[in-house]
Parts: sequence; structure tokens; C-alpha cells
Amino acid sequence: MQELKINSQTMSFNLQIKDNKPNYYITIRYPDCNVFINQDDNDRPQVTIYYKRIARKKYLGLDKKIKVYAKREVYTNYVNEELDRVNLNLDYVVNSVNYSQEMKNAYTNKAKVIYGCVESKVVFTFDDDYDITATRLIEAKKAFARAFKNFLDTLKVLSKTEFKVYQSLEMRNLGKKRKLLNIPYNLRRLGDDLPF
Repeated sequence: MQELKINSQTMSFNLQIKDNKPNYYITIRYPDCNVFINQDDNDRPQVTIYYKRIARKKYLGLDKKIKVYAKREVYTNYVNEELDRVNLNLDYVVNSVNYSQEMKNAYTNKAKVIYGCVESKVVFTFDDDYDITATRLIEAKKAFARAFKNFLDTLKVLSKTEFKVYQSLEMRNLGKKRKLLNIPYNLRRLGDDLPF
């Protein structure tokens, strides 16, 4: 068995040859995602992209709508349009779309703000092994990222009032001893009717 390993700050390459059959695993780290390339069951190069968490206030409370993106009939509309634009023919699957929340300081020494965080995972293979070049890989990565962003941009953003109510409810639910936002009495019941 022969083995070759190359590591750098943003990329690692691992090649093993067993019984005259190559086995490789490549990792590339971009600022917005991590890319892994290895062989599938048919020895075709399989690419997996983990898009890192995007944290935005406007994604707060939209978890049910965001997870709908993982349903094939929803995401194919966005992805196919972007892949056609860059002339790529890929066999792809969006494996997961995850939603979480985090509290962080909006500004130094100010009250904490809750953000909605979104991350996703895409797995795809090229039709032809010879299509796999660094340029084509980057085009595919950008196409999937644009498709996901286009989907997120279509979601109904909470109004300022809804956002304040939802944030105060979340802070209360998190059990943090923080000063809650002052919500007028007539707006308090909004928390039961918000679209999430």
C-alpha cells in the first residue's frame, strides 16, 4: 500500500493506493464553506460542500420556512436556474439545511441580540470526470451559494414590531436575567400570531 499526504493551511490531499486502486480524499477550506472531494460507490468524484453558518437578524424566527428548502421541489427551482447560468450539469442533493439561534453583542458593551443562523450541506457529482477543474468547482460552489441566498431573500422578513416581540419572548425563554424590551400591552399578544 502506498500513501501520499499533502497538507497546507487551506487544503489537504490524501491519496492511498490499495490493490492498484487509488483512493483519494481532498479537503479545501474557503471562508464561507468547507469542500470535501472523494469517490462515491461508482468511483466517481463526489463533492460535499458544507456552507458555514450565516447569522442575520432577518432570519430570526423563520426556521420552519428555511427548513422547507431541503425539500426537492423547492430547492431545484433555485439551483437549476443558477447551474444553467454557468452551464453546469450536476447530479446533486441538498442533504440538510439547519437553523439555529445565537445571542451575541450587537455592539461592544451593549445588550445582546438574537440572530437566526442558517447552514446547509450539498452533495454532487460531475457527469464527466474530465469536467472537474478548480474553475468548475468554484463555479459550482458559487452557484449553490447564490441559489440558497436567492431562496432566503424570498422569505417574509419580520417587521420591526414583530422582531422586538419575538426577541423579548426568546430572551425570556432562554431564562437569561436580562432587561426585556418594553412592549406596549396591546402588542404583547402578537407573540402568539407571528408567522413561524
